[in-house]
Amino acid sequence: MTYAISLALSYPLGALADRFHPLRVAIGVLILYISITLWGGLSIRTPGQFAIALVSFGVLSGCWYTGAASLAQMLLPAGRFASSIPRC
Repeated sequence: MTYAISLALSYPLGALADRFHPLRVAIGVLILYISITLWGGLSIRTPGQFAIALVSFGVLSGCWYTGAASLAQMLLPAGRFASSIPRC
């Protein structure tokens, strides 16, 4: 279930990262993750609530990896990206 939801969200997350910035997307997802973590830690009482929290944790983790995947390309200059030549 987690992977199916993450797969469905991958294209919209990529579009958000392209439209705005991968760092902004990553920060937004982390804020959602913090809120779900607080909710899960403070109010889970039933197995159903645990299942919802578990799927939410997995989906938001996948959202972070997807949204932040192009972060290195955005932060590093294009001419120096993935080069091991030291700058003199």
